[in-house]
Amino acid sequence: MRCSVVIPCHGGAALTRACLESLQAQAGGHQLEFLLVDNLGDPATQALAAPPTVEVLVQRTNLGFAGGCNAGLARVRLPFALVLNNDTLAAPHLLSRLEAALLRDDRIAFAAPISNRVKGPARIDCGEHGRTAAGRAEIERELCDAHLGRCEDVDTLSGLCLLGRTATWRELQGFDARFMPGNFEDDDLSLRARLRGHRLVIARDAFLHHEAHQTFAALGIDVTAEIHRQHAVFADKWRHDPAGEVLLCAFANDRDGAVRAARRARRLHADWPDADWHLGRDHVAHGRWADAVPHLLALLRRCPNHHEALIQLGRCWLELGEHQRTQRLWRWALAACAFAVEQGTELLTLLGDAAQRSGDYARAAADFAAAVELRPADGTLLNRLGAVLIELRRFDEAIPVLERAAAAGLALAQTNLGICHFHAGDSRRALEHFAAAAAQLPDDPTAQQNYARARAAAPLPSS
Repeated sequence: MRCSVVIPCHGGAALTRACLESLQAQAGGHQLEFLLVDNLGDPATQALAAPPTVEVLVQRTNLGFAGGCNAGLARVRLPFALVLNNDTLAAPHLLSRLEAALLRDDRIAFAAPISNRVKGPARIDCGEHGRTAAGRAEIERELCDAHLGRCEDVDTLSGLCLLGRTATWRELQGFDARFMPGNFEDDDLSLRARLRGHRLVIARDAFLHHEAHQTFAALGIDVTAEIHRQHAVFADKWRHDPAGEVLLCAFANDRDGAVRAARRARRLHADWPDADWHLGRDHVAHGRWADAVPHLLALLRRCPNHHEALIQLGRCWLELGEHQRTQRLWRWALAACAFAVEQGTELLTLLGDAAQRSGDYARAAADFAAAVELRPADGTLLNRLGAVLIELRRFDEAIPVLERAAAAGLALAQTNLGICHFHAGDSRRALEHFAAAAAQLPDDPTAQQNYARARAAAPLPSS
């Protein structure tokens, strides 16, 4: 990839040097030029210049993050441009992973990595492990083992690290410099890109370590107070546009207001896919499944890897009785998308539920087993898997699964263990588990009835 890298700086030359070195060490044979935008007039930053590949652009005044990025973007000479914070460290294949994500679709404006400190779904919990080169390489390997080549559609990206085509940066005219010194310039850029019908994606196999707020700390800026101030700037710019009003209502948790604005925005901005997302999600929240479907489909036609929309569309089809359609959708999604643990668990559990309701217990067992792999200590999931294995009369497989569920404190697992041991001919152990279930569920008539029947050596108790 032939890429210009724009890094705005306000002091912090040691951080900038480390960031620069992590990018210069990238695998993949990229042709890179570095544009360091010096917002401070800092001799230590200027000393990092190494023509012709590293140029320092000294500014007369502090332009902030947005203005600094724009100063660098104005000097870009290569077909791709990456902007990022100077307090970051790149994993070995960061640029290759971002390039692969960006080139998946001409409609993608920007691709961003995941990080330890970033807003939204791009954040992962890896602490400070990425401070070392070895730690970043290990995190990257783990991400690639699980999510190589997979990305996630989102409606906004953090400005922490964004790769885009130079033509796209110029089409959007960079960041809005009124967001000075920083915050909300990325929300503004994302909204402008989305209004033009562009996709924004997170490359789930790309990692960037972030120290966070180092420039603000050096300037003595209260980050929380600055966020509130920049929110007011964003509101002043966008409150009269229904698309902006949607976001402002969403920030304030005003769902009804967001829906009303989304209806107006859908008429005004034909290329903006997020109006359909807000309208579809509202229909789902009110159980209007059929009404939600066309909105969710409209969003997914533009943004096919939107994880939450995939989950919600499947839920609608399940409620409408279209089980096979749901299963096709979700099985494709599981193969093509990089769901977070919570999302993947929810999706697999819903798939298992659908298979169980249709009488396909073998398929349900496979789905619940996959969910258990994601959350191995979840007693409820373990019990669901064990119960399906009982339906399949695979008692020897069910027992260790249910023992784990019981160890997690799920009383219902004791009942299912009793059923397994009853079928295995071990009446003593069956009685022990029915007794444990009865003790833990004193007000549950089924648990009490099973225990009474076991004590009387009655036929197979109910599950």
